[in-house]
Amino acid sequence: MRRSQSFRFSNPLVYLALAAAPAVLQVGCGPEFESCEAKRDCPSKTQGGGGNGGSSQGGATSGTTSTGGSSSSGGSSHAGSGAITGAEGGATTGGAGGAGASNGLGGEAGDSDGGGDAGAHATGGSDNAGGTGAATGGANVAGSAGGFTGGSKATGGAAGTGGSTGGVASTGGAKATGGTATGGSKATGGAASSGGSKASGGAAGSGGTGGTPGATCGDGVVGNQEECDDANQDAADGCRTDCKWGPQQVVVGGRSSCAIFGNGSAKCWGENQYGQLGQGDVADRGDSAGELGAALGAIRIGNSAATFTALAIGNSTCGVVAGQLWCWGSNTQGQVGAGLSDGAPVLVPYRVDLGESVRSVVVGETHACALLASGHVKCWGEAKMVGNGRPELGNLGDEPREVGPSLPPVSLPELATALSAGSYHTCALLTSGTVACWGENTAGKLGLGTTSGFDYGRVSPDSLPTVYLGPGAAVTRIGLGMDHTCAVLSAPSAAVKCWGRGTFGALGYGDEESRGGVPQELGASTLIVPITTSADPVNSVYGSKDATCALLKSGAVKCWGIASNPVLAQPDLVASAGNIGDAPNEVGQLAAINLGSGVRARSLGIGDLHACALLDTGEVKCWGNNSNGQLGIGNTDTIGDAKSELGAALKAVPLQ
Repeated sequence: MRRSQSFRFSNPLVYLALAAAPAVLQVGCGPEFESCEAKRDCPSKTQGGGGNGGSSQGGATSGTTSTGGSSSSGGSSHAGSGAITGAEGGATTGGAGGAGASNGLGGEAGDSDGGGDAGAHATGGSDNAGGTGAATGGANVAGSAGGFTGGSKATGGAAGTGGSTGGVASTGGAKATGGTATGGSKATGGAASSGGSKASGGAAGSGGTGGTPGATCGDGVVGNQEECDDANQDAADGCRTDCKWGPQQVVVGGRSSCAIFGNGSAKCWGENQYGQLGQGDVADRGDSAGELGAALGAIRIGNSAATFTALAIGNSTCGVVAGQLWCWGSNTQGQVGAGLSDGAPVLVPYRVDLGESVRSVVVGETHACALLASGHVKCWGEAKMVGNGRPELGNLGDEPREVGPSLPPVSLPELATALSAGSYHTCALLTSGTVACWGENTAGKLGLGTTSGFDYGRVSPDSLPTVYLGPGAAVTRIGLGMDHTCAVLSAPSAAVKCWGRGTFGALGYGDEESRGGVPQELGASTLIVPITTSADPVNSVYGSKDATCALLKSGAVKCWGIASNPVLAQPDLVASAGNIGDAPNEVGQLAAINLGSGVRARSLGIGDLHACALLDTGEVKCWGNNSNGQLGIGNTDTIGDAKSELGAALKAVPLQ
């Protein structure tokens, strides 16, 4: 392992451009490849399946998929620099017989806005040729949460001759091809059919023309021309009202943006200097016309589009597919975990095996952390950020086998339920509702009552201290910026507290004082950001560069902090008052960002100097700095610094 090279950059999650083009490293292997570890010619292998702006990230529940006239996809939970169990990303419904259950992505810890709806009816291959007459194979099979009962009654024979009960009930409904139900038993149409020949259940089966004839979008049955059908008109739940997969969550970090679709696939655009967009190259996307939509492919692992349950992007990107962790992008400090010491970008997803299933992941400027199924947290990358209490050992992940099952977890006082990462620090939400943070401690952003340079973590059995936010305080969500931290509390109800650097009003207390460097000061009952009301409480908070944003229960988005950060999208107020949040009453009287008449945000992601929201219309709209096309509008124009650019004029990202 190499000694840490400690250095910082002016913008979170954005490295300084290299004078010469970086050497590009192609890696397509992981621990499962016995002889190709840390080599440049590793083959790809198909698997089953951001700094700032990160709200907490927890796990995800993925649904099943039923094909053959019906397709159900449970949703996926994802991350911005964090996403979490029960994030604000809405539910997604399974098609026929699939329990949708989505926990949202890029969000934060706590309750989910909804599980999924069970599919209604799955018809499995009618048009099945029977004996003398037609035998309907499994017509009108009722869907149920988590599976479907296959095969109702198949009548064999034109005049009821030898009527037989075909299609043995098959539970699990993984794949119904005409008369065959994988996961149940084989339905041959005439089990003991006397009179009339045997009805083979699939003359036009396997989801073909006989799969679901005449299916109508919105009836809960996935028809031949439909990708999904959740029997509702919710345009932002991952299944659009035209029965095509649509975005379900936004994930933002650094100068890049991503959308996660209802089937778990992901597309990313914006800065790609280190290959973080997952396209296998280093060309930006979204800064010129025609680069998005159908021209932008979904992120692939091996030969197929990955189905993500969590995703985090910055200069490096990590995602969770079926409990497996994959990382790629910038690797200057070993943050990809590939055991490579040359610091070159990793352009092909690398499998990071931590010894157990991964629930969620977050990335910072030079480090990454994963929340495991057990509730333990493991981090790697720059030595000062990984929380192992041993910075003298150097970086983790830049030498073979440093990141693996034997990697010690961060020594926390309790198991974690969610994570969030800023540029150079990380916080974990613990089972008791408390918070523990480690890494850089600029201006007291770790909340430990000191302003010492770093907290490197602890060596077990010692554990990190928790942040004292007052008697009985319980945190539901956390969001980290470059030099500050914010939390949403359930007691008092939906109250917001922020600490760290208060310059430019980023903390929202009506001054420019920093907090968190004095013992017990965060416990004061009067230290509440005046952003929430009983009528419209805060759902989640997000940090940017010297700015903070809140997503309210109503779907309104409000941002405050330094005037030069265009994520504020309050041109008139900035022109008259400058910074927002450094004077009394500015945050309390702050109007919501104009995203359009009557629309509300369902999911929010904040990056270095830009933001993206998934609206209840099913559209993704972004605003702020656009130097690398991170707004996805085919140019590099900053959006939000003029009133005329907002509202109805705010362009949607072309994703399909």
